[in-house]
Amino acid sequence: MPVVNWVGNQEKPDQAWLAGGIQLISDTSNPNGRLDHIAIITENLEKAVHEAVIRGAMIFQKGPSWIELPDGLVIELIQQAGSEVDDFLNVKVSYVP
Repeated sequence: MPVVNWVGNQEKPDQAWLAGGIQLISDTSNPNGRLDHIAIITENLEKAVHEAVIRGAMIFQKGPSWIELPDGLVIELIQQAGSEVDDFLNVKVSYVP
């Protein structure tokens, strides 16, 4: 999902908004400056895990749908049950220019 807006340095923003309405916020109380993990619904779980791994992610200790990116960010990938991804991508948000 592309970043559509951010606060702070573009390379390391304090906040970022992704297409479809996801907002990510840096946790400044965490000495590592990151969240525990984020969860993302995907249309094809196997393909998403495969694509992440060939780009440098590793399967995380919690299970095969959990990945850790090279920078340490942990992502839980969740298989959609219906049309959740399309529904989410069609959400109109008021703060996008």
